[in-house]
Amino acid sequence: MLVGAVLLAWGGYRIRLGFRSANEDDATQKRGGLYAFQKRTHILFGVVYVIAAILLILGAFGISPLRR
Repeated sequence: MLVGAVLLAWGGYRIRLGFRSANEDDATQKRGGLYAFQKRTHILFGVVYVIAAILLILGAFGISPLRR
């Protein structure tokens, strides 16, 4: 459950990076690394992390939405 919460927070942060302003975008492009990704990439990975976190948290409660 703790891993799911951390993953949820990380996904939210990546989505937040995807909606940064133009001024923040210029400053982060110069920093490089994780911040050099395009905004759409941050949003895409953020959504994937959030979905994975939801599945982990549901699994901790014994619910498996992917199983028939």
